[in-house]
Amino acid sequence: MRSLQTVSFSNQILPQLFTHRKIAETIVGYEPISDRVFVVRLKAKPRNITLIQVYGRTTAATGEEMERFYQGLPQSVKQVPKGDMLLVMGDFNAKVGRREPSAMSSAVGLYGLGETNELGEQLEDIC
Repeated sequence: MRSLQTVSFSNQILPQLFTHRKIAETIVGYEPISDRVFVVRLKAKPRNITLIQVYGRTTAATGEEMERFYQGLPQSVKQVPKGDMLLVMGDFNAKVGRREPSAMSSAVGLYGLGETNELGEQLEDIC
């Protein structure tokens, strides 16, 4: 079993980053954007890597909470240095389902499952 190191940030309960010791040594910077979006920048070769970890709002959230979340995410992406590899990951609580090829915003085309929900449409807009 590999040893993991817990990195806590500015007295916040969330988020906490659990990493392998060698990965923890490559952390160049981090920024908790909110209780739902967290950015970590890692030193890597041939490029640095920026990870954006997301835990999306559910459909039960208020419109204002949803708007803050979906506006904050693109702002985080825009702040990533141009040469970095960007990985956006996590649980978006969105469903991007099957779409006809003629659909305006068809991220998955005929290969999605079920129907796209409202959160899925917002996620497609960001992408």
